[in-house]
Amino acid sequence: MKILQTSFFGWLGTTCTIVYKLPQIYKLYKSKTSKGLSIMSYGIQTISYVPYVIHGIIINDSPTFAMGLFSFILNILICIQICFYKKYYDPVLPTTSSD
Repeated sequence: MKILQTSFFGWLGTTCTIVYKLPQIYKLYKSKTSKGLSIMSYGIQTISYVPYVIHGIIINDSPTFAMGLFSFILNILICIQICFYKKYYDPVLPTTSSD
């Protein structure tokens, strides 16, 4: 029974971790702007999922592995969106002249 509970809560946590990123991806897609988002923060967060993937493999824990892998992939997508929208869609700030 303990293994079933551990696996249930592991998969529940994994599901929540994956689902909570989807609104950000959707918002970026709909708004086509990366204003207010830090590529540095998302980049560090993306890298931080690599040890989870490795840890999940080492301890043979599928929920930890899946959480790390899917979160890594979703964060890569968010980072791509941030860079793309910053380059192609975010409005260029007007320049002011000193005349």
